[in-house]
Amino acid sequence: PLNSLKSTLDRINAGEINLRVNLLYSDEFGYFASIFNRMADSIQNNTLALKLEHDRLEEQVETRKRELKRQINERSQIVNALKYNQRKMSLLLSNMTGAAYRKELSEDGFRVIYISQGCADLFGFEASTFIQKDGSKLHELIHPEDREKLEKHLKKTIQKKAAYSEQYRVLGSDGEW
Repeated sequence: PLNSLKSTLDRINAGEINLRVNLLYSDEFGYFASIFNRMADSIQNNTLALKLEHDRLEEQVETRKRELKRQINERSQIVNALKYNQRKMSLLLSNMTGAAYRKELSEDGFRVIYISQGCADLFGFEASTFIQKDGSKLHELIHPEDREKLEKHLKKTIQKKAAYSEQYRVLGSDGEW
């Protein structure tokens, strides 16, 4: 009986978890064999449950990987489209006569967040001169008679949440309006 128990233990240890000890005796060996078989049943059931859970988790990982790949591909396409549009915008603005700029409303009024390089020819200042917290440099170059009209038009545009486009006189690099 002891050799049979040892042999079964060795085979289970080698991976044959469906084996059980034959219950030939009703003595202490039979009792140990019965306990051993219940333990082997429990190990087999837990192993199966772990495998099922492992397979379920693997499928979740694969699903998530596919979703992440899809998201990465989508974002890559968006980034490429943005780069393409930026190149087109840059080319357009670099070939434009005059200057285009974008301002945003801040706590201190308006600040310039973008101005094209054409401002160097028009104003005699590099674009970086105008990218300031308060946008005062650009405001100083607007003809005094145009400032009030321009501010009213800008306020109406903001209230309507519409696009803004306006022409006005500015002080040029030659000192002329």
